[in-house]
Amino acid sequence: MPLDESQVPSNIGDPRIVFTKEEAAMVHVAMAQLTLQHREVLLLRFLEDMSCDEIAAVTGCKEGTVKSRLHYAKHSLRRIMEEMDDG
Repeated sequence: MPLDESQVPSNIGDPRIVFTKEEAAMVHVAMAQLTLQHREVLLLRFLEDMSCDEIAAVTGCKEGTVKSRLHYAKHSLRRIMEEMDDG
């Protein structure tokens, strides 16, 4: 089911939380600044709702590597978003 253009979930897994269009645009800009590996694991985890085990199978990485990438990807995304908000 497609999302309404004006609302994009800010926390996939908790559909009660939504973004404005401006916030969604910020996320897209921030995601574009991540490394390909970090962007890949975030998209697979939160947009495709894959488990770490499933992501490992798709990417050919070990599950521990996927977990590590997710951790650092979320940290990087948060930092980028904070910098964008401050700037």
